[in-house]
Amino acid sequence: GASLIVGHHPHVAQGFAWAGDTLVIHSLGNFCFDQERLETMLGLVTIVDMQGGAMLRAQAVPVYLEDFRPRPVSGRLADYLLRRIGEVSLPGGVTLAPQLGRGLIRPAAVRTTALVRALDLALTIPLAGSAIVDLRPLTQAGESLARAQMDMAGATVTPGQDILVHGDFEDWDVDDLTLEAARWDSSSAKSFLCVHQPWAGAAALCSVRAWTDSQPAVVAFRNRIRVLGDATGEPNKNLTLLGYLRGDNAGQVTIRATYYASAGGAEFGDEDLFVHSAGTYGWQMFTAPLHMPDDVVDPLDAAASETENPHALRLFLRHLPPSSGAAIARYDELAVISWRDTAALQDGFVLAAPNPLEFVRITAPPGTYTLSLRFERLSLSAPSL
Repeated sequence: GASLIVGHHPHVAQGFAWAGDTLVIHSLGNFCFDQERLETMLGLVTIVDMQGGAMLRAQAVPVYLEDFRPRPVSGRLADYLLRRIGEVSLPGGVTLAPQLGRGLIRPAAVRTTALVRALDLALTIPLAGSAIVDLRPLTQAGESLARAQMDMAGATVTPGQDILVHGDFEDWDVDDLTLEAARWDSSSAKSFLCVHQPWAGAAALCSVRAWTDSQPAVVAFRNRIRVLGDATGEPNKNLTLLGYLRGDNAGQVTIRATYYASAGGAEFGDEDLFVHSAGTYGWQMFTAPLHMPDDVVDPLDAAASETENPHALRLFLRHLPPSSGAAIARYDELAVISWRDTAALQDGFVLAAPNPLEFVRITAPPGTYTLSLRFERLSLSAPSL
């Protein structure tokens, strides 16, 4: 008999569902709450229009908790959250259409239209036998990858989503402050957000050095990045670091990952994921696999907790001084990709929209191919009378 059901407790934004004609909001996440966990810092405000006991429409409005205070959020960050929420709402029968920074929900009688855009991409597979395609510069607002195809027998595709989320160095929250990178410790005078020649968007992270300064400039990601599946004890540790780097007389650049337990103080070592030698070079994409340690907790040990397992990491960007003069290293569009299951590609790999997948790894014999992509953006229209 309820007209609307709103649940809470997990502190993270979850999906929507229908219970008959009743809208169920599983969780809106945090709004004003002092949790340091990265996954609790994106939440939702939901505006629901009711007429009597009937829901006419609902809007999911993304918010970002900066210093534990909610701020409206725009751009790619809003779009990413809405597509993630839209994907987990599909099993509940709810179609969430990301439009203009909000997720629109209508009753089941309202038609959903998929606006389709096709794109052919020339793709070169190197001798290693695989290549990663960054879909972020190819995707328009509100769109999701819906299909991929390549005419090559035996070719496979592995889709992936970013679990770092805050690696584009853009200031997406709507407030009076600009050029913020709240999740990165860029408080030193040696590092700051710069608007001069970013790889994409409005800003990149600049690290400046002088040859007379012997200490490295280190920018740390403030929070632990927990792997998907951590909460259920089924962690997905198939991860890749991807990003873009530019050097102007730069010193050596190293990106290091340190591995942590999901909660508590346990550490499980670190590794240098990527090292670039000193010099001057234009923007270039880099990728590196992560080797997160195996779980250490016996699942049959009732006294042990899954939170003691290595299910989290932090990133550290390290820039050494140049041999002479002044140096600038620029970082942009960093991502930690969590890969999903691999599928055949020749006959077409189909995905339901919306979804948060922004990367594909294509495996095929070395050569140059045409990768055909289809993106979909959902649109809601009123029922015809």
